[in-house]
Formats: sequence, structure tokens, C-alpha cells
Amino acid sequence: MSYAHHGKRLYLKGFQGFGVGVRQLVVVAGQMQQAVALDPTSLQAQAALGMIWHYARSNDQAERIFRDVLAVDPALGSARFGLVRTLIDVGRHEEALTHLAEIRRRSGGTLSPAQEAAVGLANAGLNRRGAAQAIAEQLVLREQREGPSVDAASIFVAIGEKARALDLLEQAVAERQPKCLFLRLDPRLDALRTEARFSALLDRLGF
Repeated sequence: MSYAHHGKRLYLKGFQGFGVGVRQLVVVAGQMQQAVALDPTSLQAQAALGMIWHYARSNDQAERIFRDVLAVDPALGSARFGLVRTLIDVGRHEEALTHLAEIRRRSGGTLSPAQEAAVGLANAGLNRRGAAQAIAEQLVLREQREGPSVDAASIFVAIGEKARALDLLEQAVAERQPKCLFLRLDPRLDALRTEARFSALLDRLGF
């Protein structure tokens, strides 16, 4: 078996780890680290490793990886957006907005639902509640396969509207939106972890 093929297997195994808990995710990150070591030229694998460290709440490690990747390829969107998510998580909202503006520029003026939600989260962190809520409401109206309701819910969590966020997440689970697979680990939803309705959602998903 080639190093590249073995690395790909470890890479895919790493993504299967998104169904586990945060503590176990550190083990998954170790598996991804092996994949990167076997194929160090794969910037996508490095960016994926950075995102796993972010989900494991190791944002210093995640930021270092994302910046190293962007130093080699500034156009790699997954690394720049991973850096955005990390910056928001540590409260560096203005810097996150600068990188989101760069993502918008490189994509011809458009952002994905998750990226739009990041703009909303950064605005929420800067106490621009009206701007954040407007983005959330726009995402609710968008009908896209990516599952915008989960992204909108993350903004409602940030502005303190937990009930509205849970309404959207329950709808997303009922519609089997793919992003629901990440609910257990998504740092954007940490404020819901003690809510009984959120625990019930995880039970419905089987984890």
C-alpha cells in the first residue's frame, strides 16, 4: 500500500471522528496528524487537521496550522475559513471580518451559508446585534442543501435567542440536514450544551 493511499485512509478515518466527543477528538486529531505526516504536501489534509483541532477546542494549535497553510497557498479557502472560525472562537472578531472580506473577494463576491453565518457571529461578538440578526433571518429564508438552518441557529445562540436556535435545530434534524452530524462538537453551539432540548436532539441523532 502506498503512503498516499494509507494517508487517505487515515484522512477519511479522521472525519468519521466527528461523531465522537471532544475528548476523543484529540485521538482523531492524532490520526489526522499521521495522514499529514505521510503526505505533507497535501494542504487540504493540513487544513482538515486544523479544523479538527478547532473542534477539539485547541484553537492555538488550529490557528498555527491554518496560518502555515495560508503561507504556502493564500487562496486555499478551507484554511482561511478555518482560521475565521478559530478567530471568532477566541474573540478576535475584527480580524475574522478581514479574512471574510478576503474570502468574499476571492469568490467573486459570494459567501456560503456557513461563511455568511461567520459574518453574523463576528457582528454579534462586536455587539452589532441588529446586523447579526438580519443575517440570521436571511439564512433562515435560504433553501440550500448545505443546511442553512444550522448556521442561522449559531447566530441566534450568539445573540442569546436560545429558543429560536433550538427551533431551527429541531427543524434541521427533522429534515435530516447533513450539518446536523456536527451538532455534538460544533463550538458555535456550546451555549446550548446544558439545554434539555439540545440533549434530546443529540439522542434523536443517535449520539
